Amino acid sequence: MFQSPDDRLLAELTEYNSHLKKLRRVMTYQHSTMSALSQVDTPACIVGTQHEFNDVYENTERLASLCTLYQELAVDLMQSYISLTSHRLNQIIKVLTIVTVIFLPLGLIAGLYGMNFEFMPGAGGHYGFFLTLIAMTALAATLLLVFRRLRWV
Repeated sequence: MFQSPDDRLLAELTEYNSHLKKLRRVMTYQHSTMSALSQVDTPACIVGTQHEFNDVYENTERLASLCTLYQELAVDLMQSYISLTSHRLNQIIKVLTIVTVIFLPLGLIAGLYGMNFEFMPGAGGHYGFFLTLIAMTALAATLLLVFRRLRWV
């Protein structure tokens, strides 16, 4: 689950959970039936078989409790898998958000300077293009430093 997460694993865990739920229901019915049969005053209990009914009763009780335990374990594993998948998704969204925050202002600057107007600050000068590139690089570097300081990168 930790090394190679796969959606087939979640499907398998869901199937196990379903089977264990059905088995637990059957074992609970069997347990209650054996409980009634293992009573001393039950007419169905023939003299000399009391010990066998008690053994079957104890086995069905143990199986019912094991079914409950394993079903809870399957549910815990499913929730852990979903939690791990959610954590991985959050990490991917964080990276995409950082990339967007860095490139959005650069796209805005490029879009503004790509307009065909007569007066654009720095566009008419000899070094306007290079100053704009330096400003865009400085903006991207500053944003990267801020994200690194926040320990997001």
